[in-house]
Amino acid sequence: MQHFINYDLTDEIAGRSVVAVMCSGGFTSSMMAQRMQKHVDKLGLPIYVMYASIQALETEDFMSHYGRKIRVVFVSPQVQHYFEYAKKAVADYPMELLKIEFRDFGTMNYEKLVDQAQQVMASQSVELEMVCKSP
Repeated sequence: MQHFINYDLTDEIAGRSVVAVMCSGGFTSSMMAQRMQKHVDKLGLPIYVMYASIQALETEDFMSHYGRKIRVVFVSPQVQHYFEYAKKAVADYPMELLKIEFRDFGTMNYEKLVDQAQQVMASQSVELEMVCKSP
C-alpha cells in the first residue's frame, strides 16, 4: 500500500479492483486504508486499497494512472466540503464516490467500508453486465 506521490502502483495493484480513501493530505486516510487492506487480505478479496489527498483527483498524472482503475473513492469527513467538486472531477471515470460518516472514520470502522465497497463493486458489475448484453 502506497500513498500516491508520482508513484506507479501497477505492479502492486496487479489486476485487483482499487478502492481509494482520500483526506486532505493523505495522512489520516492512510490509517483507514491500512486497516481496510489488512481486512481485505484476511478475507482474500481481490481489492487493493490506496490512500491519497483528495486534491489528487484534479491532477492529470494521478487520473491518467488510476482514473480507470479506481472503482470506489471514500471521502473522509474532513474534506467532505470538496465532495461535489470531486464528483465533477471524476465524472468521466467509472468510479463511485462515497462519504465516510464521521462516526465510522473516528472509530476506524474499516469493516463497514470494505462491505460498502464490495456492494458498490457488485452493483457496478451488474450494470456493466447489463450494458454488455444489450443489443
